[in-house]
Amino acid sequence: MAPKDVNADIGVFGLGTMGSALALNLAENGFRVAVSNKHADRIPVFLTQAKELAGNLVGFPDITEFVASIARPRSILFMIPSGAPMDVMIDAVLPLLDDGDTIIDGGNADFHDTRRRSTAFSGTGKHFVGMGVSGGAEGARHGPSMMV
Repeated sequence: MAPKDVNADIGVFGLGTMGSALALNLAENGFRVAVSNKHADRIPVFLTQAKELAGNLVGFPDITEFVASIARPRSILFMIPSGAPMDVMIDAVLPLLDDGDTIIDGGNADFHDTRRRSTAFSGTGKHFVGMGVSGGAEGARHGPSMMV
């Protein structure tokens, strides 16, 4: 399926414990979710484990195709380690975004990093949201606490 034909409601990048659980939660609640991961071999494993929810999930090993698969304005939730890994991903994704698109950092970042990133996004037409996620894997799967 071509990325432009997917028209996902949201993208989730990072298929570790929390990212996988949140992607499944979104899919179970009727959202079409594009997923990607730094280690692309994790994507087919995740989709297989998703079982009946796999119909609402589409995996993309390529970051450009992942971003292109999300309906505009895009919302991309990053569930990756805080700090430098998030900065690397922002640098990789920012050129692929359009005005009105939003990056959400769900990695429980240090508030200084969140402020710095928010300031960097100011005036770009793109949005940055720092969002802490609490509740562990079970909470992420069935009812996370999301703090913006």
